[in-house]
Amino acid sequence: MITIVNPSSRPGGRSAVVASTYKSILDEIGEPSCILNLSEFTPAMIDAIYYTFAEDKKGFDVLQQIVDKSEKFVFILPEYNGSFPGLLKLFIDACTYPDSFEGKKAAMVGLSGGTQGAALAMGHFADILNYFGAHTLALRPRFIRINDAIADGKLHDQEYLEFLKIQAQQIAAF
Repeated sequence: MITIVNPSSRPGGRSAVVASTYKSILDEIGEPSCILNLSEFTPAMIDAIYYTFAEDKKGFDVLQQIVDKSEKFVFILPEYNGSFPGLLKLFIDACTYPDSFEGKKAAMVGLSGGTQGAALAMGHFADILNYFGAHTLALRPRFIRINDAIADGKLHDQEYLEFLKIQAQQIAAF
């Protein structure tokens, strides 16, 4: 199972469109996948994990089970202030260390409204995945000016679609 992680909690965000497109590509090549939207990370979970240090993580176990069952991940990384969304860091911190990602495979796709394509975000996140003992795929597409590549809720840039297809094949074979 490949889990596509959408770390944005923004309604109608671009990363949700890319995650959905990626899932469609994996479906086309017969690779089982699911999308994990971190918008499901509730304030109660965050409070239990970071502030009250509760044993019961208020439903986070459902998200942890998805991580545990996954052998491969695709992280869609929108650039937030030169890095990735803080919600993703909260999620990673809440996951069981190091078992959640140790020895597993991961791919990244960077998105930005500007011209960097989340290069720094992917570098930061690769360091975290390496710390966990995950193996990362070398191909890391960087989609610049992502707002221009999406219309009517669909990714329409043919070059970006081709990069997703190539990477999907690679993560499936990884």
